[in-house]
Amino acid sequence: MNAKYTASQKQAVLNEYLVIRCQEGDAEALQQLLLYWNPRLYGYAMGRLRQADAADDVTQECLLSISKGIGGLADPAGFPKWAYQILIRRCADWQRKEMRWRDRHATDLAAANEQAVARTSEVNHDSEQLQNAVAQLQPELSDVVRLYYFESFSVEDIGSLLQLPKGTIKSRLYYARKKLKQALEKNHE
Repeated sequence: MNAKYTASQKQAVLNEYLVIRCQEGDAEALQQLLLYWNPRLYGYAMGRLRQADAADDVTQECLLSISKGIGGLADPAGFPKWAYQILIRRCADWQRKEMRWRDRHATDLAAANEQAVARTSEVNHDSEQLQNAVAQLQPELSDVVRLYYFESFSVEDIGSLLQLPKGTIKSRLYYARKKLKQALEKNHE
């Protein structure tokens, strides 16, 4: 009997293998792991922070934390969830720091939002509209959408990552889909 595995299942096994090799001190395995995860983590950070420089800095901090802490990861299969927990904390830290800076310097919020929208992904028009619509959602809704649809985390995993009940995650997904549909229909008119 020939078993067929999906690309995500194969990648999960490879991730687990690389984590184990990293924990054994294999620097090349760490490099492979970080090279694979860098664009995924950056994509999430970019979507959440909407500033390329900030997303790059946060991603680098996250990768540094991963490389320092991977030896202590108890379950190699839990690497993706662990990595996103680190990234979410780094994004939140950056956002708090940015808010404090804005408060101190009285930055014009409208100008900052225009810059953020101008630096969104450089992909086709439909994808750009979707990214913009997601960016316009409330942060608690956009985080859930990004993790569920863009990063393929389960409702349970998102609940664990964000420390929220499963029902809250489902509710946020429902309201986010509803708002995205309205925003995209409005753009098509």
